[in-house]
Amino acid sequence: MLIPQHRFIECLVLVLAFFVILWVERRNRPFPLTETTLYYRVNDVLLRIAHRPLRAYGYLTGYTLTILLLLSVVAWPHPIASAEFSHQLAADTFAHGRLTNPSHPLWTFFETHQIISQPFYASSFPPAQGMVMAFGQVVFGSSVVGVWLTYVLAVLAVYWLLTLCLPPVQALLGGWLVASHSTFVLSWGLAFWDGGVPMLGGALLLGGSIALLQQPRGRYVFLMALGVLALWTSQPYEGVVFSVLPLVILLYVAQQTLYWQGFRPLQRWLIGLLALLLAIAALPAYDYQTTGNPTKMPYAYYNARYEQARPTLLQKPRREPVYNRPEMKQVHKRESAQFFYRHSIEGFFIGTFLKINLFETFYLGVLFLIPFLVFLMGPRSLPDRLCYWSILLLFGANLLRSSEQPQHLAAATGPLAVAVGQGLLALWQTAGHPLWDYPFWQRPGFQGWYLWSRRLVLAILLASVPVLLIETVRQAFGQPRQALRQRLAHEAHLTGAGGRHIVLVKYGPNHPVASEWVFNQALIDAQPVIWAVDKGAVQNQALLRYYPDRTVWQLRPEDDPGRLLKLSASANQSARR
Repeated sequence: MLIPQHRFIECLVLVLAFFVILWVERRNRPFPLTETTLYYRVNDVLLRIAHRPLRAYGYLTGYTLTILLLLSVVAWPHPIASAEFSHQLAADTFAHGRLTNPSHPLWTFFETHQIISQPFYASSFPPAQGMVMAFGQVVFGSSVVGVWLTYVLAVLAVYWLLTLCLPPVQALLGGWLVASHSTFVLSWGLAFWDGGVPMLGGALLLGGSIALLQQPRGRYVFLMALGVLALWTSQPYEGVVFSVLPLVILLYVAQQTLYWQGFRPLQRWLIGLLALLLAIAALPAYDYQTTGNPTKMPYAYYNARYEQARPTLLQKPRREPVYNRPEMKQVHKRESAQFFYRHSIEGFFIGTFLKINLFETFYLGVLFLIPFLVFLMGPRSLPDRLCYWSILLLFGANLLRSSEQPQHLAAATGPLAVAVGQGLLALWQTAGHPLWDYPFWQRPGFQGWYLWSRRLVLAILLASVPVLLIETVRQAFGQPRQALRQRLAHEAHLTGAGGRHIVLVKYGPNHPVASEWVFNQALIDAQPVIWAVDKGAVQNQALLRYYPDRTVWQLRPEDDPGRLLKLSASANQSARR
């Protein structure tokens, strides 16, 4: 995943925001910024929006969609990494009304990362992300619309969770901060990583359990069922772990309701409970339709064919498989070395530190680290404790994973938003006065932190959008985007030239493992431009005989990724010597 390394950018923008706040306060002294006309006007607008739920949800929906549409002009969403292309393949497969595709007769030429080539041709990931992308592809003509709608729903779900734990205005500001979070927008709103769906599911599941504790109603059980469906069909391991605490709360509330009020109130839960059972059975049903075994996910085929490492440290490694491509071997050998290292005591503690650093960088960063630490040190209500234990439980389960990916903690985005929101609220409720109200020799030392707490909150709110804009521009012109533009330019050029083409990608010995060019859609033979691996003069003849009507091109990414070399069928053998 593209992880914005923006600590310096966040620090710089935060400091500039502090200077802006101090400049405004100096212009209005002796009054602080929180006693100016501008502050009261903004606060009045927030009160009008926050105390009308429909208006609040409409505002967040419009704001999030506007952010996604505007930033898409700079960084148009398109698959870059292998996982994103795998989700795109799943979306195209579902859009054509199938769960899997038949394996290609010459599948070794199209073998690539995170995609199953045998015994069928499909994505190796669970189906949720592909389903929402297929919805966008079928209904709106573009899979990215499904990603946008999922991110909007996830933001609204997190906002609903915040309303259960925070006052209305603070919950609205928390939802706004989630919608403007740079890593969330760039990774889950403007890219095809599977973070938006578990973010939505985690907020619905935990929010439904907290709402049940406050007021037992059947609609909250139904929302919990939707959360289980989203979590278990996007990240099964994390979904099952995250569901433990909310499902225990569901059983507790049901037992208390049955004891004090009898069975009659539980009759209103029947639709929600039925939906919950269907949600739990959704993933086994999908596995049975794709693999013939309700307990065997499609990823098991990919893992057995290519990976010696296992998803968790509790599993034993496999024997080293035989690879058809050296690039595939290089990627999975690196994963295997990391897997074996993590089994040692030193490797486990190093991996724990790396995961803490990764999750802190991705979810908190410089802007939200201090509020999160304030939340950890302060008193916590029952909803806050549930959020705290949900985060701790999911992170503890991720320590058993053999690799670290930031989206593995996506289900805890809602609880993390509650934690940061409570920390910001604690900082804001600390009263303070302008520092220049005191002579230099009378300025309080220990109380200085409290005097600056509200300024810190305002600086965080002021810095969130500029950080998002800067990160979007920085990533739009980064190296992965440059390679993507070249690939799209080749496809557009060949498609515009007419006819049918096949591009043979010949990798060099120093090819970076993270840069892959060979990806195709569900119907390989129907594509106007097919991408295949150049396997040498002798083996290429089988591919050329299979596609006699296609113009053959060769691409050497290490030499000149912007140049396509046209090859004829007769000259193909000599051109590859």
